[in-house]
Amino acid sequence: MSPRCPPKPPQKILQYHKADFDGQRSHLPSFVTTYLESDHVNRSVDDNRNIIAEGIKEAIDNYIPHKMSKAKRHLPWVSPAIKRLMNRRDRAYKRARRTGKPEHRKAYKQLRNSTLKHIRDTHEKYVNEIVGGPQPADPGNSIGGGVKRAWSYLKLLRAESTGIPTLFWNNRVCAYNCAKAEALHQQHESVFTREDLCSMPSLGPSPYPDIPELFVSELGVMKLLWNIDSSKAAGPDLLPARILKEAAVELTPILTALFRQSYDSGLLPADWKKANVSAIYKKGPKSDPKNYRPVSLTTLTCKIMEHIVCSHLSRHLSANSIITPLQHGF
Repeated sequence: MSPRCPPKPPQKILQYHKADFDGQRSHLPSFVTTYLESDHVNRSVDDNRNIIAEGIKEAIDNYIPHKMSKAKRHLPWVSPAIKRLMNRRDRAYKRARRTGKPEHRKAYKQLRNSTLKHIRDTHEKYVNEIVGGPQPADPGNSIGGGVKRAWSYLKLLRAESTGIPTLFWNNRVCAYNCAKAEALHQQHESVFTREDLCSMPSLGPSPYPDIPELFVSELGVMKLLWNIDSSKAAGPDLLPARILKEAAVELTPILTALFRQSYDSGLLPADWKKANVSAIYKKGPKSDPKNYRPVSLTTLTCKIMEHIVCSHLSRHLSANSIITPLQHGF
């Protein structure tokens, strides 16, 4: 009995090669001005994040076409011309089978051989392009798409894709997705260390100067937006990296205001605390949840905020030689 491949739900795919980025850039300044002139200082961090996210998603819907992915497995080397040839072959087969005439059988065999030759040639060309080096994903994107194409091709070569297999946890069988997710959640939560912050030892006065106040500058935020890798996946908020990069100049003022409010208040938006968690198999029996490690995909804007705070801490630690050269990790 062969395993079934669960169908993937349809996903929204943005067609950047048809996008009107100039129109989007001209639309966003009015939204940014309206936001900054509003009473955003007295709103909560969550409300401001939601308003910014909705404004960006509205600009995406208005200026970037999209399509929905299909559950049917697609072979990237099968072009529309080959699909038309395959349809001609299928029609010729039905006609030859219906009539039984020798000339119709001959015509079908010729189309069959021609179709197989075209498929082999385009498949060989596709593989050679992947092996020959990374190709740009599209003319407007400077990030190479060869690595992604190679991994997509390797996934197509797999016989099946069943995801997480049946797990055995707490003397019970977890065969359904909800049971598997709960078993993995309990395992990952059980190994999480919770520090007792109420009994922290007192180290006395620090011999080092206090860390200076963090100031989030618009120039620094803009530079981080420009340096975003466009090929990175979006987090739970579904804000694509390509959009943040293309509209870096327009989005910098409102994102800077949001980062400052989050830091000054000591609060994170609720969506920044969410993550898409994938269980990655390590070694040992695949039925044991202990043999999987969690990998989290968080929102891109939260990653930028983390980078700002981490860079500020690292500069202070390095400038005052607080961390010994013997300190290391893995």
